[in-house]
Amino acid sequence: MKRITAYLKDKVTNIKAENKEKRVYAVIETAKLNKEAEIADAEVGIEKAIDELAGTDNIGDVIQRISNYMDDKEEAQRGIKRLEEIKKFLSEDIDT
Repeated sequence: MKRITAYLKDKVTNIKAENKEKRVYAVIETAKLNKEAEIADAEVGIEKAIDELAGTDNIGDVIQRISNYMDDKEEAQRGIKRLEEIKKFLSEDIDT
């Protein structure tokens, strides 16, 4: 039995536990999709900033924006990894 199922069955009836389990996984998947969108947005921002480098004298500001986009991308990637770890943790079989 999955850890999340065992926990929820302890709190509510079997049917409610299964429904709540599905909602938990749906929220995790939605959060993962949001993180993937953040990665895509950061990649677009990086490309736009790189394109600006040729036509600007304000190189420091452009480099700072690129750095910020890279930070955003790395944070989103860590978020996806953490969500996958949470999903795996909740899906582990445990003895009840």
